[in-house]
Amino acid sequence: MVELSITPLDQYYYVSRESGDRFSTKPYIMHSALFYALGLLPTRFRVSEQTPEYTTHYKQSEAARGIYIHPATIVGGGRHMTRRFSVKGDTYRSEAQQENKNLLETGHQRTYEPDIQFRTFVTCDGGTDALAFAQQLPSYIRVGKKMTSARLETDVHDVTPKEGQFTLDQPVGKQDISTDEYDILGSVRMESMAPVDLLTQSDLSGQYVRVDAQFGPEKNDTGITLPTDVYFLGTDQ
Repeated sequence: MVELSITPLDQYYYVSRESGDRFSTKPYIMHSALFYALGLLPTRFRVSEQTPEYTTHYKQSEAARGIYIHPATIVGGGRHMTRRFSVKGDTYRSEAQQENKNLLETGHQRTYEPDIQFRTFVTCDGGTDALAFAQQLPSYIRVGKKMTSARLETDVHDVTPKEGQFTLDQPVGKQDISTDEYDILGSVRMESMAPVDLLTQSDLSGQYVRVDAQFGPEKNDTGITLPTDVYFLGTDQ
């Protein structure tokens, strides 16, 4: 198991909630984005023509084989910043009209300030060595709508799978966890996201591991519990 700390060095922003002319950012980095940011999938998408084909790219990637990345969450809280944007260029308007797009020229973006810390965990399976995986990761990646540079730190944990009831402490994609492998016992909380909704809280029964997190200011005496049998968008390689 590899623990990741991701610290954006500038404002972190992507549209996760729209309300009129206000666009907010939820406190997550989706695992679909992290697979690309960490260089595990063969194509990085940055413009509209480079549409992500998540399952296709995942199946094509040797680097992603046996890897599951949990969606990252903010640890220790984060400060927001609201800024007004204004798009005035004639080129923007003409292209929007040609493509029949209803694009706002002004609005408000609610972003996270620099130096917030995200944390997530990577499960290595299928013969993938966790230490070797951590060592080949870059020191900096780019995340968010503006491809913000972020510092990446890693810590490797030796974990032993257990069987029984546990509480989900790190989000998983709704499609990533199989009801054949896990019983959902209650306390379910979902978060609407793209490309897949997140299961952010639940009491589960099945195989899991417990990790003593090294990143983040809060102390968790009982550790972080995570399911072991999870597959990106339900893709079992």
